[in-house]
Amino acid sequence: MKYEEFEKLLNSGQILEARFGIDGYAHYGHCKIVYVEGKSQDNYFYPYIEFILTEDEKEVCRCHKRFNGQHKIFHFKGKGSFTFKDVWKKAIFTYVKYKDGREADSLE
Repeated sequence: MKYEEFEKLLNSGQILEARFGIDGYAHYGHCKIVYVEGKSQDNYFYPYIEFILTEDEKEVCRCHKRFNGQHKIFHFKGKGSFTFKDVWKKAIFTYVKYKDGREADSLE
């Protein structure tokens, strides 16, 4: 799957959860993306997308309604900061859950 298709599925709520690691970078070896439909006090449903980038959950990025693919969320010591698209080819997906109930151990 190409990055643009993944971002489109994520932003439309078609992907509910995805787990992956960045090949060659143990620090980002257990990342998780979750699409959540939150509920406010006035019962209004609002979606947000949460990137949990480290296993200890010390690096988290939450996006209201849509993920901005231009946002640099990965920070590699000595190499700089990168967008998800920048590291896409190094991402190894281990689990994906789709809105229609499908689950997979990689991107389809």
